[in-house]
Amino acid sequence: MTAIKKNRTLIVDDHKIFRDGLKMLLSTLPEIGLIAEAATGHEFAEKLQSFAPDLVFLDVSLPDIDGIRVCEGLSTKNKFPKIIIISNYDESEFVFRSLKTGISGYLLKTADYSEIAVAVKAVVGGKNYFCEQVIQNIKSNSKKPANLDTYTFTMREKEVLKFLCTGLSTDDVAEKLFLSRRTVEKHKQNLMAKTGSHSTSSLILFAINNSLT
Repeated sequence: MTAIKKNRTLIVDDHKIFRDGLKMLLSTLPEIGLIAEAATGHEFAEKLQSFAPDLVFLDVSLPDIDGIRVCEGLSTKNKFPKIIIISNYDESEFVFRSLKTGISGYLLKTADYSEIAVAVKAVVGGKNYFCEQVIQNIKSNSKKPANLDTYTFTMREKEVLKFLCTGLSTDDVAEKLFLSRRTVEKHKQNLMAKTGSHSTSSLILFAINNSLT
C-alpha cells in the first residue's frame, strides 16, 4: 500500500482565530503534514523561502498586499506551490483574477469540513477544485457560448478539454482516453496556446466562461 504524501502546508490569513480553526481541521487530514502560518503578504513571501510549502491556503484580503497580487508575483517563479484561495468573496471579479494566476482551487470561508477535505484531496492529487457557488457565479457572468470549431480544436483536444473541466488530472485523462501522459500534456499545451491560457485553471476558466462545460 502506497504511503500518502504529507504536504507541507501554509495558512495565510490575517485573523488568528480563523488560522487556528483551519489548522485544527487540516491537522486531521492524512494528506497534510507540517503546518505553518502567515498573517500578511510579506510574511507569506518569507515563508515561501524558509518553509517551502507544497500547499497554501491563501486569503484574498490581507492587510498589506492583496492575496491575488501575491499569486500574480508567484506565477513567474519556478517554485509554485499548489494554492487554494479561501475567501469571503465569491464575486466573479475576484475569481477571474485569481484563476488567471494558476491557483488550484477556490473555497469560501463558509466551507464545511467535508468540502475542505475533498478540495485538499483533489488539489494534492493534481486536480482543481472550485466550490459550486464560485462555478455558478462564473457561469452567470459567462460570455455568449463559444463555438469550439472557432478555435480549430481537434476532436482529441475537445475530449481532453471536457475531461479537464470535470476535475480530472492529466493522468486521469490519459487513462480515460487510453493515451500516454505525454500525449495528453501535448494536447493541453495546444489548448492553452489556442485559448491564450497560462495554466490549467485558466483553461478551465475559459471553458466555463464560454459555456463549454
